[in-house]
Amino acid sequence: MVVVSRRPGEFPGYLFVEPRRHVAALDELTSDEMAAVSHAVWCAARGLRAELDREHVPSPG
Repeated sequence: MVVVSRRPGEFPGYLFVEPRRHVAALDELTSDEMAAVSHAVWCAARGLRAELDREHVPSPG
C-alpha cells in the first residue's frame, strides 16, 4: 500500500512516503491507506533516529 524511497541525486537526506495508489489529495485515501502511510512515516522516523544523530531527525509536532 505504501512505498518509502529516497532520491539521493534530487533531494539528499529526504525520505519519501507515498501511497501506491495515486490520489490528488490525502483526503482521497481510504482510512486503511492513510493508516498505512502514517505507520510508514512513524517507522521511517524511528529508523532514522536509531541510525542518525537526533538533531538531524525532526521531532513530530
